[in-house]
Amino acid sequence: MVPTLLPPDVRRASPAFGFLKGCYRFVAKEWPHAEREDLPDEGFEHQFRAFVRGLGHWEVSDERELHLGADYVPASGTLHEVDIVANRPEVRAVAELKNHSAAVGKNEVIVFFAKVLDYILANPVLALKQICLAFVCRASFEPRGLAACLGLGIHPVCSKIRPLPVLQDSVDILIRETRGGLRLPRDSEQRLYDLQAEVNNLSVGLTDTWLDARLGYQSKSILTIHRVSPIHAGEFAARFTSANSTCSDILAVARDVSAQRVMP
Repeated sequence: MVPTLLPPDVRRASPAFGFLKGCYRFVAKEWPHAEREDLPDEGFEHQFRAFVRGLGHWEVSDERELHLGADYVPASGTLHEVDIVANRPEVRAVAELKNHSAAVGKNEVIVFFAKVLDYILANPVLALKQICLAFVCRASFEPRGLAACLGLGIHPVCSKIRPLPVLQDSVDILIRETRGGLRLPRDSEQRLYDLQAEVNNLSVGLTDTWLDARLGYQSKSILTIHRVSPIHAGEFAARFTSANSTCSDILAVARDVSAQRVMP
């Protein structure tokens, strides 16, 4: 879990936040201008791995990782390939990467979650530190694919979808700028404060979905799993999509206003 209702400075200090911010920057800013490689995924995974290493202080798995970044064996006894495992002492970030034009569907999300859970079930020690799951794609998510991410505590990331902590940080920055003198049009300012309330509501509604809220370490051989009441994932997905779109609209207005302020 990446706490989203903490003060902005505290949230930004979280390594998991830095990882998620990097995920969004890669798909929204870096990849569109990256040189394509002669590989099935055009080098998406290879370049993302290098990008995460460039963030600093992350121990990043090599290609075809089969042991979740260490020496773990899953409960099924069948090893799974996981695209990216990035470790720091306090957090393990696991990311699934998709570079194809089709929108990510529900089944792809569930398969990713099942692979990670298979390792956790055989290794309770994995629950001792924060687990940050991210599904990073170039294109977009089908509504049910996005709903599956939110319902299972996976951060969805694509060029039009900021993961929740990054979305809230963008809103925080806009609020701070308006309080510092940035004068948005009246309708945009009202949309911003409505957006702030909506993002906070989404954060509260999703609090129990993250793996850290579901899992508890008892011993090397005992893992507790806490029941979490299912959320209305389809509704959350629609609201989450709308909030991201609204954020992008207001950011565009803010850039235009800022540009006009510096014009001679």
